[in-house]
Amino acid sequence: MKKHTEQGEEGMSVKELIKKKIDMLPENLLEKIYDFIQFLKAKKERAQLVKPLPASPTSSFKKVWDNAEDAIYDNLQGENDNAKVKE
Repeated sequence: MKKHTEQGEEGMSVKELIKKKIDMLPENLLEKIYDFIQFLKAKKERAQLVKPLPASPTSSFKKVWDNAEDAIYDNLQGENDNAKVKE
């Protein structure tokens, strides 16, 4: 982050610089600053809630889908398609 410091502000952290600038603002601007901070907080929370889904859940369910006990069900869809064609 590029620092725009005025005389006497060298070596101050960004947080300290922000606090210093806020102390000089009139009350009506402080309300806007507060609203902006709330917006940034909500944006961060939304980003944490919306996690990208895996590219394909197929790999996650492979162990469940591919097993000998359920092998009979693997052919059901194909049999139903063939039955519709015969009708």
